[in-house]
Amino acid sequence: MIQLQNNNHIDILKKMKFEKIGVFYIEKNQFIVDCYEKFNELEKMIYIHTIDNEIVRIGSSKNKL
Repeated sequence: MIQLQNNNHIDILKKMKFEKIGVFYIEKNQFIVDCYEKFNELEKMIYIHTIDNEIVRIGSSKNKL
């Protein structure tokens, strides 16, 4: 995991044109992404999941959310 100081990662990600599209959580052993409606039709994206000040996952999508 990458440890970041303060909220610098938010500023860096905004400069790179990343947007917050929703939240993620685990429920009944399933990874759930709950995204805002305007992003429901996205087919391809690069995503970064953060918890507190840590990037915990970076990846890319292959299907619609």
